[in-house]
Amino acid sequence: MWTTSFRPFFIHHLRVCIFLSCTLCRWDATSEQIIPRDSTKLGILYQKSQLISGVVYAVGITLKISRGKDSIAEKCQGVVFLLCLIICILARWYWPRKGQLSEPCRMLNSCFRFEKVLISGYGT
Repeated sequence: MWTTSFRPFFIHHLRVCIFLSCTLCRWDATSEQIIPRDSTKLGILYQKSQLISGVVYAVGITLKISRGKDSIAEKCQGVVFLLCLIICILARWYWPRKGQLSEPCRMLNSCFRFEKVLISGYGT
């Protein structure tokens, strides 16, 4: 379950993401929830630029695949890479706002609350 297996790894991962400025949230040990982190306008601008650069890169690869003079095998490899890139962009996509959690963080918080209810109601 989450509380025994994945929480230490998740907290470590979140610390690395905060260090690299990849996320605008942090772990609150008292409520055991993900909460919004204090962010500046520059931090939000950095998040938005990461999203836009990913989309621009995907458009560039799409143009390379569709208009490039590569062989069919190379284009097929490019399509596979492009699909992986689009899936990663969509999984991360949210337009950051100050003091608001993204949808993936809200979903994780719902899972954490559900597990607390299970543990408190039925034991470990």
